[in-house]
Amino acid sequence: MSTADVDGAAALERLGLTKETAKKAARNAALLARMLAVADAAGVDGAKGCEKPLGTLLHRVATTLTDDADGAAAHRAKLAAYVGRGDVDKARIAPALAYVKALGADAAFDDDAFRAAAGVGVVV
Repeated sequence: MSTADVDGAAALERLGLTKETAKKAARNAALLARMLAVADAAGVDGAKGCEKPLGTLLHRVATTLTDDADGAAAHRAKLAAYVGRGDVDKARIAPALAYVKALGADAAFDDDAFRAAAGVGVVV
């Protein structure tokens, strides 16, 4: 979904963001583009949107893994896909983000190491 094709605030509201947060984020073209890309990588239908808990996690991914976040942006879509499948939830987002931020742009994303670091598949 291209940023030129959407009303930014409305698109972000469909991702579960509050009206105020959506308006603020939509004014930032780079953040809007990241949010839409993250939602797309997570498998969210832009026209239908998603529930607030998922949207909140995607917002966290988009705002934490910025284009200048030590190369971590290279792995943003991979993390978004894990979030979209429900493998990374609220309890696992902090260690998941820490793993991705530590990788850097040139490092390969090791799914097994990521799952272990983020606790994916661990039932408490």
